[in-house]
Parts: sequence; structure tokens; C-alpha cells
Amino acid sequence: MHILVTGGAGFIGSHLVRQLLDAKHTVVVLDNMSTGALEHLSGLDVVLWKQDVRDRNIVQQIVFENFDVIVHLAAQTMVDVSIKEPVFDASENIMGTLNVLEAARQCGARVIFASTAAAYGDVAETDLPVKESQALHPQSFYGLTKVGAEKYLQLYHDIYGLDYVACRFANVYGERQGDKGEGGVISIFAITEHVNTVYNLSTQTETSLLHLVKVMSDIMGKKIEPHFDVPREGDIYRSVLSNEKAGLYLDWKPECSLEDGLEKTLKYFTGHVE
Repeated sequence: MHILVTGGAGFIGSHLVRQLLDAKHTVVVLDNMSTGALEHLSGLDVVLWKQDVRDRNIVQQIVFENFDVIVHLAAQTMVDVSIKEPVFDASENIMGTLNVLEAARQCGARVIFASTAAAYGDVAETDLPVKESQALHPQSFYGLTKVGAEKYLQLYHDIYGLDYVACRFANVYGERQGDKGEGGVISIFAITEHVNTVYNLSTQTETSLLHLVKVMSDIMGKKIEPHFDVPREGDIYRSVLSNEKAGLYLDWKPECSLEDGLEKTLKYFTGHVE
């Protein structure tokens, strides 16, 4: 298939691009390089459009390429930035998404959309782990714009027949993760059923920050002293997502333990930090 990945030079995008190429798809990456990096795509057989998804001119460019699938990862992903700059957040996450949807409906592409656990907000402990049917109460403009984008996806399906899948990611980490924020589900591209819906992508395992510090201390072989401060505005206090639906309909399950994932991540940063 001919696939466009917006934000494909970023952390999640560059991992997904490699998977798509391994699966013998042709890939075009659209990225304005605000958080992505050319080195993330080094040596890969991809076409790079160094452009901003908010640019209206990109719509016809996408339509002309006649993509089969558009994976929309490009976004403003920082909760604190959305609190400080809600207009900027909306321009990235709403207007940028609308450009993608307009292009997709004109060329008939399916859209895979990266949403977030921030859509749920704080959830009562009795409702954990959170299922996709949980009411959405975002506490940040970032979460709000992602919920809004999901609603646009639903209406584009209802009105224009656009097919989509939205994936609500839990906290993500790994090699090539930047300090400015951000595994695709390959099976989504091939399935003909169970689309036009939302899936949580999560290990379904709750990890406290203190336990995270302990695991990182063990891996690094040195003690890390945590610093306690006031909660950041807009952050969710406690969250764990159910992955039951993704396992049932996408045959998806997490394949990397926290310890192994953190070890790979720390090794990556050790080799890239001067």
C-alpha cells in the first residue's frame, strides 16, 4: 500500500515507518521537523515532505499522491504547552487534522489517528482499567483537542463515509524519544472490519512514578533521589488503560516489558547525550 505518515520523522513515527517498510509498503513522510529529526529516517527508502500539516496547500498535494492510508501522528503533544498556548495547540491538533481529513475524503484514504489517554482525564479508581466506553473528561487543552479531532473523525465517517481508526496511547517511551514530547498497529491497515472506532493501546499495567524511578535506578546501577513538587496543571493523577478491545479485534498485545523497554531507552540516550 501507498502510505503517508504525518510526523513520520518523530519518535513514534520513525519506528512505525520502519515497520511499514519491512512490510513492503511504500511510505511518504510529512514532517515540519519541529520535533522530528532527519537522522531518525537515515538510510530509509522514504520520500520526505518537509512541510507543515497546517498548510492548506498540503491538501491537494496529498490528494494528488492518492494514498491508501494516512497515519496522522503530527501534533502538539505537550500538556503544559497546551495550557500556556491553547490557540497554538488547537491550530496543530484541530486545523492540522482537518487538512488531513479533507485530503483523505477526497482521495478515499483510510485514516489512522493517534489520540491519547488524556482524553479520559482523571477517572475514579472503581473504573480502572479504563475502557474505550468510559466518558471523556479531558483536563487539558491537549486532551480536549484530541477529543475534538476524534469527533471530527466520527462525523467525517457519518457524512462522507471516511474509514478511520483512532488509537488512544498510554504513556510512551523508547529509542529516539525526544524531550519535546510525542507502536503502530500494522494489522489495522489490512483489516476490513472493526474500523471506525477507538482502541486503547496500553500494557494495561499501572506503574507509579516511584516504581519507575526504582526500575531506572536498578538499570543504571545508581540511586536516583526523587524530587517532589506540586502537580502540574492539566496532568492526570492516575491512569491505566484497558487493552482488551485491541487484543480482541486487532489481535494486538504488548511485547516488551517495562524493564526491557527502559533498558533499551536508557542505552539509546547514553549513546546520544554528550
